[in-house]
Amino acid sequence: MTTMTATPATLGVANVLRSEWTKLRSLRSTYWTAIAGVLAAVVIATLECVSFVQHFTPNDLVGFDAAWFSVQGLYALSYPTGWVVQTQRNAPPQSYFALLSSGGDASVNVEAQQISPAPSDLAALDEQAISTLAQPGTSPGNFSGATTVTIGGQAWTRVTGDAQLIVHSGQPPTYGHVAALSTQRGPYTYTILCVSTASSADAARAAFTTDDANAFQPLLASFTFQSQG
Repeated sequence: MTTMTATPATLGVANVLRSEWTKLRSLRSTYWTAIAGVLAAVVIATLECVSFVQHFTPNDLVGFDAAWFSVQGLYALSYPTGWVVQTQRNAPPQSYFALLSSGGDASVNVEAQQISPAPSDLAALDEQAISTLAQPGTSPGNFSGATTVTIGGQAWTRVTGDAQLIVHSGQPPTYGHVAALSTQRGPYTYTILCVSTASSADAARAAFTTDDANAFQPLLASFTFQSQG
């Protein structure tokens, strides 16, 4: 009688990776976790701008006269002289930066991040980006319907809304009118937030009209992609 000896199964790196990939694809939370990562980076940059606004003085602009910003291989844009590059990160697969106006009451935040799978509802992504700027216990409102605009030769989804912005404890309320724009190009999801702030929602909307004409639209018109996507 012949005795059969079982050969132990080999775990192997390839099998481990295949197993982990299967788990990631089967978990419902994977998609939303990816989106949350995008929003978190955008929110961090925006909140740093809001915090800077609360402590802004003209002396903070000494030595700043840049008018061009470029993320190698991704995009480039120009912005008004006197605006401050407040936060930046140039480390793919995630890149973002935040600009603050010379008066401290307007900001622009741009992020490019690799997400897999790519978000399928960019309008929902825009609304979530605006919502995450809201002070805890408050809800953003006056969301516009999604519209399509062309930036850098590519279609972007645009949503606007109002929010009482997050501020440090003890500080007076700050309101913002926000335009969120998102697009997918190659492996990157791009999100731009244009924010005007004031002491009331009505004043923020009025300020946005001026900021949009004088700063936001020229800045967006200068945006160019540096990769073929």
